[in-house]
Amino acid sequence: MREVCSRARAGRGLLCVAASVWLGCGDSATSAPLLGDCTTAACTVSPGGGGGSQVVAVPDGGGIRDAATPSDVVDLHLTIAELVDASFFQSAPFTGPVLVSAFARDGQLESAADAAVVGSGLLAGVPAGLDWFGIEPASGASAMTPTLEPSMFTTLDPTVILHVVSTEALGLIRVDGPSWSPDPDRASVVLVFLRDGRPRAGVTMVGPVGIDVIYDVGQPFYTALTDTTGAAGVVIVRDIEGAGIYPALTPMTLQYRVATTTLPLQLFLARGFVTWVEVGVSE
Repeated sequence: MREVCSRARAGRGLLCVAASVWLGCGDSATSAPLLGDCTTAACTVSPGGGGGSQVVAVPDGGGIRDAATPSDVVDLHLTIAELVDASFFQSAPFTGPVLVSAFARDGQLESAADAAVVGSGLLAGVPAGLDWFGIEPASGASAMTPTLEPSMFTTLDPTVILHVVSTEALGLIRVDGPSWSPDPDRASVVLVFLRDGRPRAGVTMVGPVGIDVIYDVGQPFYTALTDTTGAAGVVIVRDIEGAGIYPALTPMTLQYRVATTTLPLQLFLARGFVTWVEVGVSE
C-alpha cells in the first residue's frame, strides 16, 4: 500500500505572490510558494501533497531572479511525487524513471538531466530562485503524463518536490458523463485554487476568449456547464492549440476572477504536457 499525503497535513512554508512584488511570508529554510494575489501571512498553509514548491512568474517578472548572481547556481535535490486523485490535491511517491529539465522565468532552458531520476536525484547547474520544471517519462510507457510545474528554492535549501500528473488521476475524471484525457497534440492546464491552504470554491476563468474550461463539481466529476470552481477548487483548461514542441515552452496568460477581483495568471505550455499550478488567493 502506498502512502498518500493530503495538503491538509504536513507543514510547509510559503512565499506569496502579488501582482508586482514578491513577498516572503513563510519559513526561510523551506520556501514553497503559491501563485496568486495573497500577500500576507494568511498565505501560509499546512502541508501537503508530499511537500511542493509551486509558483509562477507574474506578468512583470516579479523580482526574485533580479537579485540572483552567477554564484547562485546550485546542484538541486529533486524528489518526484505523483498526483493521484481527481482533484489533483493528493500525492504519493513516484518511482518511475523520469527526465527533468529546468527553465528560466522567461521559458529558456537552464539545465537538463543527463540521466533518469528514479524517486529522487540531483539536477546540476540550476540558478536559485524561480524556475519552471519539465518532467517527462524517461522511456516507453509510463504511469505519468508529461508535466510542467513552476517552483522556487533558495541556496540555503536547494531542494524541491516536483509533481507529475498521473494517468491514474486523469483516468478518474468524468466530464459531463464521459471520461477525458488530454490530447497528446495539444497542451492542457490544471489549476488548483487555494485560500489559507484549502480549496477555494467560486473562482471563475474569464479569459482569454475561446478557452475550453471545465470546473470540478464533486470528485471525480467535472463540467463545462457551470462557470465557477466547486469544493475542490479545480479548473482544467483543455486541449490548447499552438503550444511549442518540448523543450520549447509557449507562454500564455489566463485571467481568473475571485470575488470581485480579476487577475492575470502567466504560465507556460508545451505540446503533449499538462501544466499544473497551485494558485493562492486572498479572498
